[in-house]
Amino acid sequence: FGWASSTVECTACQGHGQTRQSCTACAASGKAPASKYRCRVTVAPGARAGDLFDVTAQVQGSQRQHKLTLRVCVELQPHEFLTAEADGTLKCELPVDGFAWMANRWIEVPTPRGLQQMRLRRGSLSYRIKHAGLPWMGEAEAADCIVTVVPMFPQAFSAEQEAAIDGLVASNSGAAGTPAGDRMAAWTRLVGSWQGRRR
Repeated sequence: FGWASSTVECTACQGHGQTRQSCTACAASGKAPASKYRCRVTVAPGARAGDLFDVTAQVQGSQRQHKLTLRVCVELQPHEFLTAEADGTLKCELPVDGFAWMANRWIEVPTPRGLQQMRLRRGSLSYRIKHAGLPWMGEAEAADCIVTVVPMFPQAFSAEQEAAIDGLVASNSGAAGTPAGDRMAAWTRLVGSWQGRRR
């Protein structure tokens, strides 16, 4: 009786009719791990984490120089004090002097374009600096920068600070002719009249 059999592709030569001598570098695959090279590439402003783009790099081999096309994946490193939102909005938490905050003083805020002047507003803790964020919208305007200030006050006043505060009180509500002084004087007269009626 004859034996029926089917033919399959040879795994050794993959149907080519000849096999390669195996080497330790490629294990007969014909491909070996590439050497590591270092090259500079230009990343366009506004690139996001995970973006892919192709670049051509000049590589100097043992025999000659040749070009390689590389696919680069962008990975953004965390910043020391700025955090970025998906739309390019930057956020920054900034400690400020509590007395400067009360006095509506000017401060400097770090942005990708350098330090920018910003005026504090007593009672406000969140500020928006227009177009001071990242340019993640191509040619469109840059996003904004959101600044959250943390007013810092001393836990206990020093003698010098106590004297300064007493001077401020005296020059404000304790001085005649100022809005605070006139209103406090009227309030004192009103309370005095009320106490007189209770006796």
